[in-house]
Amino acid sequence: MSFVWDQSAIETAAKLWEQGASSGKIGKALGITPNAVIGKARRHPDIFPPKNGHGRGWAKGTARAAPGEQRQPVTSRGGINPNRNSGFFTSARRNGMSLTKKREAVRREASDIAALTASMPDPKGYDAERLAVAKPLHELARNECHWPLNQGGPFLFCGAKKQLGPYCMAHHVRSLPKRAVEV
Repeated sequence: MSFVWDQSAIETAAKLWEQGASSGKIGKALGITPNAVIGKARRHPDIFPPKNGHGRGWAKGTARAAPGEQRQPVTSRGGINPNRNSGFFTSARRNGMSLTKKREAVRREASDIAALTASMPDPKGYDAERLAVAKPLHELARNECHWPLNQGGPFLFCGAKKQLGPYCMAHHVRSLPKRAVEV
């Protein structure tokens, strides 16, 4: 059953609203949900003025300084204004890391990945070995690698023990972007 806001329903709701009735009480009187009443009140603030009082009504914007007072800018840790558009450089400074240190950390991580990649078996040979014991998706356990080994159905998946995320170590390294591995 759907409810249609006709003129009499709006007048009844507005009258109850002015008397201070809650949206739940208004909803019960009209046979609708409190959210329907709140939605109507939000869309028609001229008929349903925001209620003053504790926990009722809604904000009309940001808080203003009293006349004669000057409002202080909102700041977070380290005097950084969160309202400003902060990008990578600001976040790097906020974390106490200069751009140079950030680059060094990325290079170290990339070299670790490159060393790991060098110790990995040949991708084609590894997939060929795994194809002999591959499993369809519905037979994979939670702790088995979900790397697809073939292109056509029935689709078969690696099934080796997972290391990172949904893949075994060999397939995890292959899932990384090449630029992260080649640095």
